[in-house]
Amino acid sequence: MHNGSFWYPSPFLPFPDLILSPVVPEHFSSPVFLYERDGRFQALGLDIEVVICEAGTGDMLKRLRQGTLDLAFCVTEGLTTAIANETAADLDTRAESPVRMVGTYVESPLCWAVSTGYNARPTEIADLQGGTMGISRYGSGSHIMSLYMADKYGWSQGGDGKGNASGLQFQVLHNLPGLTEGAVTGQIDAFLWELFTTKNLYDQKVLKHIGNVIPPWSSFTIAARVHRVLDSTEGRATVQRFLAVLNQAVADFLTGMRSPTVESSEETADSLPRSLAFLMERFRYSEKDAQDWFKTVRYPADVRQVAREEIRNCIAILTGAGAIHTEAKDPSEIISKDVAQLV
Repeated sequence: MHNGSFWYPSPFLPFPDLILSPVVPEHFSSPVFLYERDGRFQALGLDIEVVICEAGTGDMLKRLRQGTLDLAFCVTEGLTTAIANETAADLDTRAESPVRMVGTYVESPLCWAVSTGYNARPTEIADLQGGTMGISRYGSGSHIMSLYMADKYGWSQGGDGKGNASGLQFQVLHNLPGLTEGAVTGQIDAFLWELFTTKNLYDQKVLKHIGNVIPPWSSFTIAARVHRVLDSTEGRATVQRFLAVLNQAVADFLTGMRSPTVESSEETADSLPRSLAFLMERFRYSEKDAQDWFKTVRYPADVRQVAREEIRNCIAILTGAGAIHTEAKDPSEIISKDVAQLV
């Protein structure tokens, strides 16, 4: 399924079934990482190549369109905006693939922490009006949620999604290290990123936490490219198989949060280490931070379902905030009807 124009494997190597980018921040992707580590995807008949996109949803969407990714777990606001804004002028369909939503990965809302340099002037979100926000790229979650924040605080008057009418300016700094440096040096006034990913920078007094922005929709939804994935019977079947296995991976991860650690000498292909221990080891979380994060997260019972009213609300709010600048679409136009189920 990897005949994208930027991917040239050796003719002697088999193609993986899917190239997947899990979410950034990475701790939400623990179900995928555990299955990858323990060979569970292969054991269940799927050859998955996992690619990490540290720059986030904007980078994932670019790679999906270029054909170097098949699936990605994107922030819901970023994926919804990208699909809603898709027009012939924005997308050269001869060279790039449109994208559709095929499921929900995390249904609890994402807590976007607002961060400044530790010694910076702002002490609350209201201080950021008219300031410069750092973003990973235009169209990313950090960009769209800044527009949402401006609209929520009454700074926004709509606009073209570039920040000219939001009361904010934007500086592209690519990833969390770049955003952190920009905040510390005063290049930007603040940026938005997931709370638990930035918490250690608060603990180290590198950054200052001045507030949270929490939207009324699910954290992460699942994107798939249309070209050579959703537009083929074989491709759709592979995505459906993956989503069924992902349901199992999530269930095993949740069970693992309550089960004791399996010693490595006793570990088998049918058992997973305790998920809490994995979070602490993989992401260097304290036990308290790992437990605190887990209390806030809610995975869906079935990742193949998408909440119709939630997506409708997301479209309406982001249109008002100036992030979506085309005629409003119905949720049925956002999803792949052959794979996802609106509920």
